[in-house]
Amino acid sequence: SASSGTRADAQALAAWCRANGLRSVLVVTTADHSRRILRVTTRAREPIGTQVSVRGATHADFDPATWWHTTDGRRIVLIEWQKLILDLVSHPF
Repeated sequence: SASSGTRADAQALAAWCRANGLRSVLVVTTADHSRRILRVTTRAREPIGTQVSVRGATHADFDPATWWHTTDGRRIVLIEWQKLILDLVSHPF
């Protein structure tokens, strides 16, 4: 089924881990999305105790080492920072 965002993806992953008895998973995502996905999946999996590791894909359009060189890179960083700040305000650790 289609997802409605990062939280929905994390909840679906937690449910899948629970249904399959998984104790650890590796999530590979885009480098610009990895920090926020780790926070969201950590919250979603806490009740079931699944260890979640998140890694940024090495072959992606976004390059964390040179993102400021392009308009797209700057736009991606701005959007992800806005989402991360909202997540931090909504769910402080």
